[in-house]
Amino acid sequence: MCFVSQFRSGSVTETTKCHVCLRPTQQPVCNYTDLQTGEPWFCYKPKNLSCDARILHLRAGYQQITAMDQLFQRGVNMKVSIPASGPAGVTVLPKKKDNSEESSNSVGPGPSGYYYQGVWRALDDTTVHQFNTPSAITQCLKGKVVHLYGDSTIRQWFEYFIATVRDLKEFNLHSEKKVGPFMALNYENNIMVTYRVHGPPLHFTKVPTSELRYIANELDNVIGGRNTVVVIGIWAHFCTFP
Repeated sequence: MCFVSQFRSGSVTETTKCHVCLRPTQQPVCNYTDLQTGEPWFCYKPKNLSCDARILHLRAGYQQITAMDQLFQRGVNMKVSIPASGPAGVTVLPKKKDNSEESSNSVGPGPSGYYYQGVWRALDDTTVHQFNTPSAITQCLKGKVVHLYGDSTIRQWFEYFIATVRDLKEFNLHSEKKVGPFMALNYENNIMVTYRVHGPPLHFTKVPTSELRYIANELDNVIGGRNTVVVIGIWAHFCTFP
């Protein structure tokens, strides 16, 4: 996938290619690596503008499929043994008689799990309550601040809450339609729901650079508490949290 950035100063506008890693050329590079997370991001420097003139992150399309990719799509090189480049072997040790195996397979508390027959099942056997009606969802969210972070999949949950939860109204932040940030409030039940998109690489058509935020940095700014819920990427049974 290809990404570009738009640079603008006055009446001058330029667009250059960007990515996590760029091929070395004679063209200078703008380094936008995040200082806190260390996440790399680079753009070729525009010819007539500075790196500080960057205003938009854009999806530029998809890279051409290579011959190797076409082989994978046709299944030519699927399930084909790949020989080792050097000495190779597998050593099977006898099973230990203590509880080391049991302890290694144990799963600590957390949201890890899977969907089966339309129901989320936690790996630690935690009972997961179902919230299938507007009133049940409202009762689950009552008194809570819910922060949603991710892509368009998690944004659709924000939109679902707006459409489903009674009196949960979106506060107009004049944000880009698909990018956000978004916020919704329900004063009667003391509910606040927010959404923010993740940082690059970001597969959206147009994102202002002022809204390019890495989730790790956003989490540092979340004021936690008993009734604060953070959901990243998926919605998975967060209503079981206190």
